[in-house]
Amino acid sequence: MKCILMIIMLFAGMSQPLKYTGYTDFEDIPKEITVHLAKMGVDGTAILNSYESAYFNAVFEETLNGFDFTYKKVMFFRGSIEDKVDYFNDTRKRFHNNEGAIVNYFCAFDAVQKEKVGGYDAVIVCWSKFYTPAEDIVKFVTAKRKKTAKR
Repeated sequence: MKCILMIIMLFAGMSQPLKYTGYTDFEDIPKEITVHLAKMGVDGTAILNSYESAYFNAVFEETLNGFDFTYKKVMFFRGSIEDKVDYFNDTRKRFHNNEGAIVNYFCAFDAVQKEKVGGYDAVIVCWSKFYTPAEDIVKFVTAKRKKTAKR
């Protein structure tokens, strides 16, 4: 019974369309963007600088649906919350080793979700085999913030 329930839950989650996907080989990203990789992920702030914004606008170009990363506050999620320093350290390493770009997708938060997660505009989910809806990320972040606040 447990197995059947897990299968149903898996298919229920997979039935949601993966709206904002982004897997790009580095050669698909314009060189005028990749030449500035050293200027990306250089600070721990969640607000993207112009180079980082241009990078994500290029990576997710076909799936932005009107969203623009320019100077947005972005959260990075890989099973736990990470920051853009970690993300771009990994990106630079992969670029210099001629490996593929990071597999990721993004979800833009609506106004209610944005307030619950501390003002973030979007989340970039990295290396996930499964699509995690924005609502679930909001629940995770909210629970984590409450737990941290209790300390």
